[in-house]
Amino acid sequence: MKFCPQCGSEVQAGQRFCNKCGYDLTPAPDTQTEASVDNVQAAESQEHPRNERTEQVKTYASNYWVWLKATWLTPGRFSQGENAYFGIISLGLSAVLMAGALLTASSHLMSYYMTLGNVSSSVFSTAMNALSLPDFIHPGFGGFMNVLLWVLAVFALYLAVGYGANRLNTNQVDKNFWQYTNRLASFTNGLLVINLILFLVSFTVSGQNSVQFFLIVLILSQLLFTVGHVLSMYHAEIETKISQLYVIVAAYVIIYAAMAVFISSTLKQWFNLLKMHYGNF
Repeated sequence: MKFCPQCGSEVQAGQRFCNKCGYDLTPAPDTQTEASVDNVQAAESQEHPRNERTEQVKTYASNYWVWLKATWLTPGRFSQGENAYFGIISLGLSAVLMAGALLTASSHLMSYYMTLGNVSSSVFSTAMNALSLPDFIHPGFGGFMNVLLWVLAVFALYLAVGYGANRLNTNQVDKNFWQYTNRLASFTNGLLVINLILFLVSFTVSGQNSVQFFLIVLILSQLLFTVGHVLSMYHAEIETKISQLYVIVAAYVIIYAAMAVFISSTLKQWFNLLKMHYGNF
């Protein structure tokens, strides 16, 4: 038996209105429950894209790692179907490790010579201050960015010249730049290991012996990159009108000429700064 909640009169099961007062006996919808359902659905809709992005990043990282290991085991392994940005990621990581190693080693070496307490250390300290080198390579984010930009500029020079030579040697005017970076990285991914070792060794630089070992690893890194760079421009399976060897030699003439201009300009600026500080010598 049911009763009207407004007047208390007896009502029949299934009756929609009270016969006495006309009260609506239809159950009101649970607005709180509906609001809760809407909130849950909204949260799930926001969580879904976030989870999807996370899975995409994981998949991308996993694919990159598989490709990286494959190029370590077989340098030069290259496929047109690879992700376009794997190569530039490897080169970027190598540049970051190289910049960190150069900054750390330079800072430790400068601190070492400035604290020797003899005449040579005094002259060295004065010269370094005159050249503003402590400001350029000081430990910290600013110093790291200075060195990193310099390393990236060198990498960009090699990439630009290598890409141009690669197009000449393959007779493919529409050769994709990102395909070339993947090809170059497939030969030079070993730099990630060597530059990581170089970065760790840079923390031990404090004297002549440690500097020698650091330079050995640095030369090994440069040698690997140079060999990989040459191989990235050479295609044994393709016959060209101009010998690929001549194209590669011309490429390195351009690279070393550009670096010579930059180094000579830098040395000239340093010489002028020292001349202003010490006078004629």
